Amino acid sequence: ELVLEAGDITETRADVALFKYSQRFNGASQAVAQRLGAVGIPTSQLEVAPGDFRFVETRGGLTAPLVLYLGTVRLGSFGYHEIRQFAVRALKALESRPGLRHLASTVHGPNYGLDEDEAVLALAGGLVEAFQRGNGPQGLERVTLVGIVSRRALRLPRALERGLGGTPRDHALTR
Repeated sequence: ELVLEAGDITETRADVALFKYSQRFNGASQAVAQRLGAVGIPTSQLEVAPGDFRFVETRGGLTAPLVLYLGTVRLGSFGYHEIRQFAVRALKALESRPGLRHLASTVHGPNYGLDEDEAVLALAGGLVEAFQRGNGPQGLERVTLVGIVSRRALRLPRALERGLGGTPRDHALTR
């Protein structure tokens, strides 16, 4: 199940929250780094080279007990293709945590110039691709995409409906 909701990802209830480290902290990843810093987790534990990933226990700094940081290229080079691959890589990394049932993430791209519809479709497309390959933790039931901008969270389900309308039902992500 794929759900879009307005809110603060740091307050979203999920088993794991997913963030990118684009060789510096930006947006939600910066807010999370600050919250984790407040509970004694240094930012150096969140910094990840492109292609690598790191799980970090949040120690109560976020509602989710675990975060996954994926290292990516810098924002200027993080386009739609990279967003799609980011989703595939995230589900592959989550395979090492088979008990996870709920993943939360933000929509990547609109805050640094990408089209919001295309960005959410790239992310959802990567999730569908990963599921079709059989990737991801076996127990994963729900992915929540959280947007701090409530108007955007209200618009994006229409983009998903248009973009995923032809997805086979047994692999479909619904909202």
